[in-house]
Amino acid sequence: MNIIPARGPVEAHVVQRYRFIPSVAGPFATAVGGLVLVGWLLGIRILTSVFPNYATIKPNTASCLILAGLSLWLLRLPSGRAGNFSSKPGRMGQVCALSVALVGLLTLAEYLFNLNLGIDQTLFRDLWTDARVSPPGRMSIATAFGFFMLGASLFLVGRKSPLNAMASQILALVSLGDAVLTCAGYVYGVHDLYAVSFYSAMGVHTALLFILLCVGTLFARPDRGLISVFTIGYSGGQMARLILPLALTLPFFIGWLRLKGEHLGFYGTEFGVALFATSNIILFTILLWISAKSLNKRAAKLVESAHAYRAEKTLRDQALILDLANDAIFIRDREDRITYWNQGAQRLYEFTKEEAVGHMTYSLLSTKYPQSFDNINAQLLATGHWEGELVHTRRDGALVTVASSWTLQRDDSNRPVSVIEMNYDIAARNKAEKDLGIC
Repeated sequence: MNIIPARGPVEAHVVQRYRFIPSVAGPFATAVGGLVLVGWLLGIRILTSVFPNYATIKPNTASCLILAGLSLWLLRLPSGRAGNFSSKPGRMGQVCALSVALVGLLTLAEYLFNLNLGIDQTLFRDLWTDARVSPPGRMSIATAFGFFMLGASLFLVGRKSPLNAMASQILALVSLGDAVLTCAGYVYGVHDLYAVSFYSAMGVHTALLFILLCVGTLFARPDRGLISVFTIGYSGGQMARLILPLALTLPFFIGWLRLKGEHLGFYGTEFGVALFATSNIILFTILLWISAKSLNKRAAKLVESAHAYRAEKTLRDQALILDLANDAIFIRDREDRITYWNQGAQRLYEFTKEEAVGHMTYSLLSTKYPQSFDNINAQLLATGHWEGELVHTRRDGALVTVASSWTLQRDDSNRPVSVIEMNYDIAARNKAEKDLGIC
């Protein structure tokens, strides 16, 4: 089974917009990690927790945030610039990523095998953590697992293969799920979602930074892997960009509202569950309607473009035949702009095709009409045809009276698209007929 998303033309402006995310996420995480280390260095507790009354961010956690942010920033550039192992920024970014993954893996080994590898307090001694609750300076299992996944993901960002891009994004999604689950535990007040018996909790501030870094990693290569589904220029990409932000945030918010209402005593558990289910049904019905409307509008544009293309192709096929005619024949669109100019028109008016195409006929030829142009146009729209005499001005300034025949062309939906105009010089034809002895 092919697991690689179908390739297609990506929206360049969408790719540029998404590449802004890692450009911001990396430096922000690095700055926060640096601020925390300053707090540990100076013994200022509020800097180590970022927010008052929150758990401290361990020195190893802060160091990994700095390295992960730096790695993301160095690897944010498109492939072929910094995103490969052969470039200096790429090498530095991947070394930082491997360091993050290694710290996470060693910490997991400490928990799994009940070891103390001496890495927890290498930078600073942790005097604020009770050793009876958790080893001082040691990040939680959830944090260590998140850094292992994130570090491996960042390392693969720098590789060129599409499979590496996909693997990187899958690992980032795993780490993102870990962080989102932690945030959900804090929001819904479910302690077991962010703290499990024998290990300390991942702080909500750490989880938020993880989310930022994981999202930045996902969009470091927005034109490759799983994320290319959102940047592709087809209707599916447009629908995904429209629906995904709402699908990710609104159920989360609705769940929080439902829980708050139950805690305040507005309703019981059964009613709350029914309310939550009904709200989600309504929400996704609205999202489905929005996406269907968007797809219908895009499909209508594609159909219209296809009709216009077929009509234009038909006209040009006809024009190739008409180019062999001696009469002046040209095609103009609904704005009276010339789109085709045959050899006969070039001989009669002495304007080349390059000089004529794109110009208004009345401007190029200083046309004098036998009646108002609005009346002529009304007759053309009503009957699809008009004939009469016109006075045109040639390139050399000479006036020429022509017998003109206009034919309106319509598309498959019966909408006017262009006019074929065929003219011949009355004086020249009379002279030719006289020379041939035709009365």
